[in-house]
Formats: sequence, C-alpha cells, structure tokens
Amino acid sequence: MNDIVLRTEQLSRSFGQKEVLREFDLEVPRGSVCALLGPNGAGKTTLLKLLMGLIQPTTGCSELLGDRGWPRGRTALQASGCLIDGFDPPRGTRIRHLLQLNRGLSRDFNLARANELLNRRELEPSRSWSTLSKGQRRWALLIMLLCRNCDVLLLDEPADGLDPETRRELYRLIREEANNRELTALIATHVISDIERVADRVCILNEGILELQASLEDLREQVCVIECDEPPAYEDLPSHVELIHQQIGATAALWLRDRDGQLADRELPFETGRRSAGLEELFLVLTRREAPDVEMTPDPEHVLEGAPH
Repeated sequence: MNDIVLRTEQLSRSFGQKEVLREFDLEVPRGSVCALLGPNGAGKTTLLKLLMGLIQPTTGCSELLGDRGWPRGRTALQASGCLIDGFDPPRGTRIRHLLQLNRGLSRDFNLARANELLNRRELEPSRSWSTLSKGQRRWALLIMLLCRNCDVLLLDEPADGLDPETRRELYRLIREEANNRELTALIATHVISDIERVADRVCILNEGILELQASLEDLREQVCVIECDEPPAYEDLPSHVELIHQQIGATAALWLRDRDGQLADRELPFETGRRSAGLEELFLVLTRREAPDVEMTPDPEHVLEGAPH
C-alpha cells in the first residue's frame, strides 16, 4: 500500500473572506479506509469536492489517482466515485434509471451484484427515488458506486440516516471492498464509534486545519496520556516525544505522541499515572471540544505538527 492515490499539497480554499481550508497536506495510500473526522463546518465536504475536482482550489493543488488537473480528466473520474449531499435526480426517476445510468458510465458495472445488494436492502428497481428515505438513498447510491468497481470513493457522511446496525453493515461492506480489491475510501464523518471499526487511517480536521493524520495502529501504539501533579518544563520532555495537547485542572494531563517507541518502557520522572488515549478522546482534544483550564505556550520543538497552539 505504498501507492498514494489521494494527495494534497498546501491546499487552501476560501469563499469570499472565509478561509475554509488552510495549507492542507494529505496523503492516502491505495487500499486504505481513511476516516476524515471533524466537527460540522470543519471543511470536510469542501475537501472532498476539491479532491473530486468539483471546485477549484484558491491555492495549492490536489491529486486524484495521479490527476492534478482542474477539472479532472475522464480517466480519473471514471475510476472514482463521490457521495455528497445534493444529488437530486429528475422527478419520476426510479432506481432502475440509476442502474442504467451507471452501466453507461462504467463498462465494468456489475449489474448482477447491484441487483443482489439492492434486493438485500429491499430496494426494488421499480421504486421511485422520491419514495426513498434518506438512508435508503444513501444505500442505493453507495451500491451504484461499489458496483462500478471504482478505485477510489469519496464519501460524505455515507451512513447518515441509518440505524446503528445498518451503519455497521454499510461500513463493513466498504471494508470488504478495500480488503478484496484495494479500494481506497476517504470517509468524512463525525460519528467516531462507527468508523473506528473499519478505518485503518485517520485525519482530524478542525476549522480548516489538518490537526493530525496517522494510521490508527500508530496512534494506538504511540499516543498516551501522562498524568502529573503539575506540568513539566518543555525541556524536560524527551526529544523523541511530541506534545499533542495539555490540560490543567486539579492535576495536569499531557497527551503525548512517542514516535520512536521509547516511552513505553520508560517512566518519566514527573508522571504520577499513565493511560492510553482512545480516538474519540483524541478527537475531542484536537478539536478543542474539551478546552483546558489554562493555556500554555508550547515549545515548537515538542509540538505535534499541525496540533493546536
């Protein structure tokens, strides 16, 4: 999975005076399921539109399957699919019309599998689009994309409107595609409990800034929370350890990332306790949903690249 199929370099996008994305650098390898996490208004949908070539960047560039052009070329578009709110087919459209459309878009469209997956969700081809719920529409569109055998999927809240069991089934289907044929999926969501089961990478976006990108395996191994009576001086932190965030209350808590793996077997002189940090907690910290009682000015040498400061 060394092949990078989604990439941005110093990507920025403004709408009038509002900067929605700021100097955004991203790499997503082939065959990975990458969770794009961020609160509402963080810039997730804008990023997906930029990657798909639906809007033009203000500065910087983005790359989809090696295509850096704007608008995207036909080859990249045929090998990719996008699910974003706003799809509104003509009145009277039925599911079978979408099947016909997708067969025309892709010679590799697997009609038999599409019918099988639609039948599993009790979505008859004769159903009118206007009679479908929001969740049923999401399922129908995802099935069309999967059966086109796209190499890359850009999905904006694909499980929105689905009950918990159905959401798990949807994400499980995406994970199977990634495992079986190296599908790459970038999934924008704010529901962490769903995506954590299937994603192998995570990007955390907040107010247009990429706060963190890493594999989930690295985060589990590298990130921990150190508790101490009071925060240490920054020069007391080991050189291989980066400060992600700190919070001070009755005691101090430091969210640290140890890239070299040296911290696991070493107790820091100031620590009074240690625990692992889950993805949801890390998300809340990086998006400032749980603000510290006291702000400190960090030493740039010890701050995780992109972390809030």
